[in-house]
Amino acid sequence: MDLTVCSKRTTAVLSAVGQSLTVNVSDSSSAIVEMTTSALSGHNVTFEVSNDAKEDASGSWDGVSGSWRVILGQRTNAPSTLESVTGALSATPIYSWMLSVGGFKYLRIRVTAHTSGSANWLVTATDAAMTFNSAVPPSAVTLNTGTSVIGDVGGVTRSTAGGFVTALRLASSAASTNATVAKSSAGRLYKVQAFNNAANPLFLKIYNKATTPTVGTDTPIATLALPSKVTYDLDFDLIGLYCSLGISCAITANAADNDTTAIADGNVVGLNIWYA
Repeated sequence: MDLTVCSKRTTAVLSAVGQSLTVNVSDSSSAIVEMTTSALSGHNVTFEVSNDAKEDASGSWDGVSGSWRVILGQRTNAPSTLESVTGALSATPIYSWMLSVGGFKYLRIRVTAHTSGSANWLVTATDAAMTFNSAVPPSAVTLNTGTSVIGDVGGVTRSTAGGFVTALRLASSAASTNATVAKSSAGRLYKVQAFNNAANPLFLKIYNKATTPTVGTDTPIATLALPSKVTYDLDFDLIGLYCSLGISCAITANAADNDTTAIADGNVVGLNIWYA
């Protein structure tokens, strides 16, 4: 296998606006551009390429023809810095530029500004493989503090407005339907736990409502049967049960939506409702 790397070096001293160094890169894939100087001020060049420039009798660019387009050079000391112009140079830079020139016929280094002094430019065209930065890294993103959820996607414990899980706690039920509001705005119900101390099943009803429910009139969005003498534990997982208006609840002795039968004092103990 032939692993020979072919390179050619071309130099020029540039000291005036409009002067250029042009190199045939048709048999190259990359180019390294370097500049040295002993005295220089206000020197700026542009990197350009062309595929339709013509040659003179010596095989070099004829100096006038061609459509020239800018090409980005990558600084050797800062891979994220890609530039088509060098900016004003006043001394030998501590870096060179790498350019991907595969597919182009000519590479040109053209002076666009110059105050004084002279610059010694060197172009090394090579078919050696080089690693170029494919994109400039994005600037750092600053996230403002707050409770908003970006995109409102699932897989995270929160309501549509954001926030952490909160628990509604009822240590022991009263002799009523125990109608109450857990959250007076949109939210998600994540977990329910309770112990039914009664001799018969009781029914925990969940309402999509921001105010205290009117038991027997309002329609629950969920009716959860609490078995007798058993700890009831229901987990809605990460998705939760979404309530667009609010989260409220009540407990009745019967399952029917219109039931208003109150439970006895202490029938339900350790009721916890986790929501966000």
